[in-house]
Amino acid sequence: MSDYSQVFTITLEVVLHRIDDRFRAELEPRREINASTSLRVAYDGTFPVKSGSVVNFFESNVSFRDFDQDMAGAHTVFRLRGPPRGVPAYSARILPVSRRPISCVANLPPSILQSIARAAVDHRVFGWRSKLMSIGSVCKAWTCMLDVFLVLLTRDTSTSDPPAPLAVARLLKLKPECGKLICCFRLEDYAGLSKGIDNEVQFISRCRAILTILSSARTIKRIHLPGIHKSLQEDFVQILSRLECVEHCTIYDHDSHMGKIAEFTVGEIQQFIANWIGLRQLEIAFRTIVSTRAFDDEVPELQCRIVNLRLRTSHLTGRQFVRFTSSRLRKVELERLIGPLNRDLLSFLSAAAPSLTSLTIRSCTFLRQTMHEEYAIDAVMHQLCALEELAVSGDILTARAIAEKAPAKHSSSPVSFTATLAPALYIDDLPESLETSGWNIVTIRALPGFMDDTDLWMKQQALEIAARRNIIFTYGAVC
Repeated sequence: MSDYSQVFTITLEVVLHRIDDRFRAELEPRREINASTSLRVAYDGTFPVKSGSVVNFFESNVSFRDFDQDMAGAHTVFRLRGPPRGVPAYSARILPVSRRPISCVANLPPSILQSIARAAVDHRVFGWRSKLMSIGSVCKAWTCMLDVFLVLLTRDTSTSDPPAPLAVARLLKLKPECGKLICCFRLEDYAGLSKGIDNEVQFISRCRAILTILSSARTIKRIHLPGIHKSLQEDFVQILSRLECVEHCTIYDHDSHMGKIAEFTVGEIQQFIANWIGLRQLEIAFRTIVSTRAFDDEVPELQCRIVNLRLRTSHLTGRQFVRFTSSRLRKVELERLIGPLNRDLLSFLSAAAPSLTSLTIRSCTFLRQTMHEEYAIDAVMHQLCALEELAVSGDILTARAIAEKAPAKHSSSPVSFTATLAPALYIDDLPESLETSGWNIVTIRALPGFMDDTDLWMKQQALEIAARRNIIFTYGAVC
């Protein structure tokens, strides 16, 4: 039985005795040999040496060292490729590769080797990642190719040829210094993290590989947090806490693998991002669970100054919610939040007022303690001088949010207001609000229903005032 774990390179030179430019002197493995025996020979390529002479390269699972140099035994394995009529006479011999001097390519400077590798994978043909890893494993002098692999790992948008996380983890164990070359971690950059997991043991093995990658890649700038087995949750949080350069973080839902995916509270998330000084964009599109631990609400203040914030489907306390705000916050999107009160939203918006340019709130209920408590958006609207876009839905504001909007500073584009199904936004208050409004576009979507004569008159008044003040005003029913 042949040893399939070994691969031998066979180099054969074919020389035509009568030169014929119409015919290329190429050999090919005989199909009947591969089909009927344990010998396996694969054609790899040819290289013209001179007119009428070609070097052929093959890979085999059997060494051909015992063959005679005149190819006495090799004729049973190879034959001339595609011979035409009147095949010229030829001879073939095995080149003594082992006796040839070592190629100077192995001694090229790493920078030149890396340039060659980048040019070789420029077209991103299928298998380019595995080829780079193979090239980098040839010898110590070629390990610089692994640097090219890691640099290109997350820069290619194609998902047709992702590497296995276990392979990358083994690479980083051998060359931990290469971790600094990984600037981004995304689930889609690796094979088998979102699909192809058959059992829990396999899932845990791949999760450990993720932890190895993240523990080595301390300078990651963009990270999309993957789903982790709940047995590794504590180690995962500690590794994330040690990251130093994260600027963009996304936490999103994952498919449940046998119900073993770790679940996080907002307190745990704030625990590992607390020291990410450079964090500028945070997106939590993840069903965070309700905290049952007191320390979750006692996390130290965040050192980062978030610029873009998106929170969706999160359970959090008012204190945790306010902790996300900063004087540099520019864009905020809130959807289906559970926990914060109207007073917490007021504190949040007051801190962000100098810089906030876009605010979107959908399906959130910021409860007021009394019916007479002022809506947070109404109360802070006169401070939101930089606000250019406001889109809300639900019981969250009144017509004061239209009336008290000051013109946006340093804005060359129109500032827009959109309210959907806002029960406290009465049509009777719209004409007066539009008289003083700083919005350029006002869109209101209400429930479809009967409008009496008074409502129709108020709507007409609002339209006339808006036209006089060059405000694009739309009042209609939700489709």
